[in-house]
Amino acid sequence: MILNKHALIFIGCNSRFVYLSHEEKLKEVLSVIRFWTNYSLKIKCSSLNYLVAPDAAPFVAKTSETLGREISCIVLPSVNKFAESINNVLKTFGEGKKNSVFLLSNNCYFPQPDELSPAFQKINSEERSLFFLTGQKSDFGLYPRLVVSITGEPVGSVDKTVSGLSRALASFYASTEKGGEISAERALSLAIDFLGTKTSAKGLLHNLFDHLSSGEMLVRTDLEKYFTAKDRIIELVNGQKMTGAEIEKTSAVDLGVYVFSPQILQEAVQVLIEFNKSKSQPVFDLIGAVATLQRADVEVYKVKKPDSEENVVSQIYGKPESASHSETQVIYRSPDKKKQPTSFVLSEIAEKRLRTWLLEAYGMDKALIKEKFEYLGFIFELFFYHFGEGAISLGRAAAPVALLGRHLENFGGMINAAAISRECQVMTRATENDTIRIRCTAPALFPDTNIPISDILAVTGKDFTWQEFLQNKNLHAFIRSHQHPWMAYVFATLLRACTLNNSNRLSGIDILIANSLPGNAGFNILPSLVFALAEALIQQRENEFSDKQIYNFVCEVYAFLRLELPLREITTLACAKAGKILPIQFSPIAIAKHIQFPDACRLLFCHSGMTNVQENHSQNNLARLKENIHQSLKIIESKRAHPGLAINHIRDLLPKRMAVSVAEFYSLFEHVPEHLTDNLFLNKPLSDSNDNGEQTKTVAQIIPARNVLMYLIGEYCRCRELIVRLNMGDIEGAGRLLRIAHDGERVAVRKNGRLEKYRLHYTDDLLSDLQKIALQNPESVAIYEQSGAVQTSSPEIDELVDVLNSVHGVLGAHISGYGTAGGALALVEKSAVESCIEHIDKEYYQPRGFEKTVLASRPVSGCSGIKFSREELTE
Repeated sequence: MILNKHALIFIGCNSRFVYLSHEEKLKEVLSVIRFWTNYSLKIKCSSLNYLVAPDAAPFVAKTSETLGREISCIVLPSVNKFAESINNVLKTFGEGKKNSVFLLSNNCYFPQPDELSPAFQKINSEERSLFFLTGQKSDFGLYPRLVVSITGEPVGSVDKTVSGLSRALASFYASTEKGGEISAERALSLAIDFLGTKTSAKGLLHNLFDHLSSGEMLVRTDLEKYFTAKDRIIELVNGQKMTGAEIEKTSAVDLGVYVFSPQILQEAVQVLIEFNKSKSQPVFDLIGAVATLQRADVEVYKVKKPDSEENVVSQIYGKPESASHSETQVIYRSPDKKKQPTSFVLSEIAEKRLRTWLLEAYGMDKALIKEKFEYLGFIFELFFYHFGEGAISLGRAAAPVALLGRHLENFGGMINAAAISRECQVMTRATENDTIRIRCTAPALFPDTNIPISDILAVTGKDFTWQEFLQNKNLHAFIRSHQHPWMAYVFATLLRACTLNNSNRLSGIDILIANSLPGNAGFNILPSLVFALAEALIQQRENEFSDKQIYNFVCEVYAFLRLELPLREITTLACAKAGKILPIQFSPIAIAKHIQFPDACRLLFCHSGMTNVQENHSQNNLARLKENIHQSLKIIESKRAHPGLAINHIRDLLPKRMAVSVAEFYSLFEHVPEHLTDNLFLNKPLSDSNDNGEQTKTVAQIIPARNVLMYLIGEYCRCRELIVRLNMGDIEGAGRLLRIAHDGERVAVRKNGRLEKYRLHYTDDLLSDLQKIALQNPESVAIYEQSGAVQTSSPEIDELVDVLNSVHGVLGAHISGYGTAGGALALVEKSAVESCIEHIDKEYYQPRGFEKTVLASRPVSGCSGIKFSREELTE
């Protein structure tokens, strides 16, 4: 007999969901829907429905929008009514349920394909049967406890947070017996130990948590004011009562995956409906309800934790290699009901290539690789939906950041660069339809676009070269006429790619853009878009490019667009490697040996929450600053006692290069005026115009020359010192360098919970004091210790940095990104990441009503690409 399998998947109905952050909830809902969509197809379910808690409904709607398809779900009127909703579903299937079985999951555990096979083979829809998965507590400690009766029969499953509450209260009662008392600090520590997090403790202890937070000792009278003795006991639906300690003795955990025959499910649901009528807090325990029934056939399948594999790739994916299976099938269903479902088979060789590629791109971060692997499935699905089956080329480019060295790329300095895991991914496929078709996972950022090839050929002709493209004014006018500015970068990249290897052929192409760089957060997405598209196109043409070649490719794209090169971004994206810090020197560009990033640390980017305000004269302001620095360098060159090497760059100011002592170095700085007037730009016409179309003229600006110059040489020395610290394994010293660097950028400082203006001036008196100290002990006033003052931060970013630096485990933080919409980049101990995020959410984001945007990452490679043939993807 063929069984009709009906899957009912709960979303947001467990107590853990309440305590997740907004981002964590969205991520969980997305992963749940992706998994069960694929899994239901593999096990050939007749129907798939999601039972959604009211709090989770907005996240399901967002996921539906992200995936571009409708999701069959039932929004519960309240979580308490889940049993009634199951009962309604059973009635919906009517007579057909006689040949049916029901798969229920609360999403504690995602089952492997073979783990439910015994259930479907043994279960009989006409019998009263239940089949569910369990595991060892030591292997699956995060899942609900399974309570077993004295006779060894399963009684019910208890959520870990409920069990933890029982244990916490039991310990409080034990400590306050016979007039005893317990300190608030100790009580809070016990509560957090039992309940997992401070947030969970606050949510479950309610007023008692507030009482303990006030610092008062806990005595029995206070305890009974908030909780009675019966709250130590967990009541199960069969009438048994067990304390948290008794529950803890069991070694089994319920993984939350059940297969019911219709009869037993209907009877268990009725038990819960009747039982919950008299309860203020509903019981969700289906297994406990089944335990109250007579003649119930209950079978348990014990899931073993996967054994560790020697193969690193297999460890990450949890898939041991098997010679008996030559192919792994991954099936995706098209969201368009008018289209036929699309499926593709990823061969074993292709899957290994993909896994190896991910390892090279992201290093040994297992969680990150799994996340990227799942996300690639979504992108493949979307590409197949828009463009159908066939070969696919994939390119990716990460988000570049600077640990140290902000501004130095413009002054012959160096930076310590890295790339973090937010990125732009592009999929491409050459076509014969003579159209450039562009789609995106976020249409608001990159709207759907179709460009006929004939429109481009009308201004280029059929025969062309790259040099002709560069000189074709009509082509430039055509590209810049497009309503979306980012299209110019796409056009330029496509044109450069079509002239590789002297192919000189412009053909149709399908492009899917998937971007995860946070918008308006100080990241420049356009270099990442160019790199990702370039990598995909290079793979499509089956070329192999070195770091230098991909760098030159992107430089040529910017040259075609007549734009100034973002040197720091493109150098980082071209050369960054996973798990490494990239030292880059400028004027000319030179790459030093990559530095190993400490495994015990993470980079944490935190957005300021502010909206960026673009400066209209940014290029002119940069030119002013360059001229100011040039004047300052020439002043020092003229005053130096030992003439010789010209001082043209910031790096030339090193005492060793100038052949002076540290004390003499500070003495030379006294000759640089505290302020310089920008005479070069006085009354010089700019490219900008006023409202009447007339060119405007600038006025002289006063620039704090000495402060700025001290910041730049101090930052250059900090870049060099960071390499030394990381090679020594001195992560505390590395973090301190970031703190000093931000002092040179800040405009405000947080004191006693308030922001105050921050000013630091390198006056003659201060320089004189530095000279005196340097004569006695030069190391105590090392140049990398001098913050200088360039003051390019904002009060919001300064406060965010100060909040970060106040957290235990944050080694150091400083400004990151451009403008007021940037944020802070912190070097954080891996073990402190979660507590750090919780702290800044409470102390910075929530008081201001800002949306929390926090990205934790190890350094990843800047860019890479891979290609899959039609045979590797389609069946």
